[in-house]
Amino acid sequence: MFVFNIKKKNNNDFIFIQVKKEDQNINSTYESLMKFEDFEKLESVFLKLYDTIPKLFEFIQSSFNEKIISIKSVSDSTLTLEIISKFIGFKDPISLELNLKKENGV
Repeated sequence: MFVFNIKKKNNNDFIFIQVKKEDQNINSTYESLMKFEDFEKLESVFLKLYDTIPKLFEFIQSSFNEKIISIKSVSDSTLTLEIISKFIGFKDPISLELNLKKENGV
């Protein structure tokens, strides 16, 4: 089972994403603290639609609620989240991948 958590931090300057994997034998936490510049490095079309941290936060949060976000892969050190969504005006669905790093000591 995976537990998702997303928060705005430092007066809307950052988005903090946390995913906890809770199994019988494994308890791991993966996290990422991202500012807008970190999202820009992803070179995603999403940034044309969501051009501020508050807008990105609302979109990512609604992605959890609408269940259009999924776990693409999990390794010992990284968990990759993928958001795939269709938008009016775009022929194909748009995707965004977010890499979270495993928290040390867990």
